[in-house]
Amino acid sequence: MRNAGTRAAQAADREAQRGGRDILDRASQVDTLVRGWARQTDGNPCHFCAMLASRGAIYSSRARAELGGRKKPKGSADARNPRNKRPPVTLADLSKYHNGCHCQMIPVYDRNDFMSPQARDYARQWAEVTKGLSGDNARRAWRKHIESQRLSA
Repeated sequence: MRNAGTRAAQAADREAQRGGRDILDRASQVDTLVRGWARQTDGNPCHFCAMLASRGAIYSSRARAELGGRKKPKGSADARNPRNKRPPVTLADLSKYHNGCHCQMIPVYDRNDFMSPQARDYARQWAEVTKGLSGDNARRAWRKHIESQRLSA
């Protein structure tokens, strides 16, 4: 009974946030100054949201990435190298929210804001936690790492 009440409250919370998320999404989709979007998490994200945040800005198209993108910072993972391959993230992924999620998809206006401090920290953690791992093994290690850090809700 308690689990059902918790789940219902989380679903209601997600729906209550939908209006604000939708307004921000629609406004940023037509804003010609937006270069891309990034996931901003709350202080207690799940492993999936933390993984999305670790990617920094996601661009709406290759053309937009070329206009607003920036070179990878020195020492960052090169996605072309199979050892550094991370699960792909799309613009559609950024706009997925689960029950109990308090994350936001935020517009990125400046190529210098490609990686927020939060995104840099998650990217650093991803590199450490998944070193030498790939695919499902990397995702499992990441999930275990993030879940060990999460606060009890």
